[in-house]
Amino acid sequence: MELEYKLNQDEIEESLLCLNWKREGIVKKLNVILLTVIALGAMLWYMKQSDKFFLLILAGCSLLLLFFILYGIPIRRKYRARKMAGKDNECHITVPEKNIQLGMESEDVFTLKKEGQTYCIPKRILSEEQEQEIREIITRKAVKTYYVLTRRK
Repeated sequence: MELEYKLNQDEIEESLLCLNWKREGIVKKLNVILLTVIALGAMLWYMKQSDKFFLLILAGCSLLLLFFILYGIPIRRKYRARKMAGKDNECHITVPEKNIQLGMESEDVFTLKKEGQTYCIPKRILSEEQEQEIREIITRKAVKTYYVLTRRK
């Protein structure tokens, strides 16, 4: 199946989010909870024993890391998507049918990985038959298959 299309920023961002789905789901929530507990514990301990300055440094580092996880990673992803969308991103691809290592479907895009290359295929350009064909390729040929809920607004 050969496709020709132009990606927009939202589709690129959604595909990047799909590729980082492990870091964006429960692992991110656990990291946020853990860093919050560490920061609060260090602050409370510092309030009880104010001569231990390293606790204040630990709390500050935990808060900086927490800020980066919550805001830095999404801002960086948007920046990358904007940068990629600004380039000439007109795509002429043949959908691979062999050696697919990873296949993901989200609300608006299919993301396929094959030998170091990533294919982002927007659903808006596909007919119902083509969507079904890509789903079959993913489930038949991919080593790992995921449906990623991005909960975008």
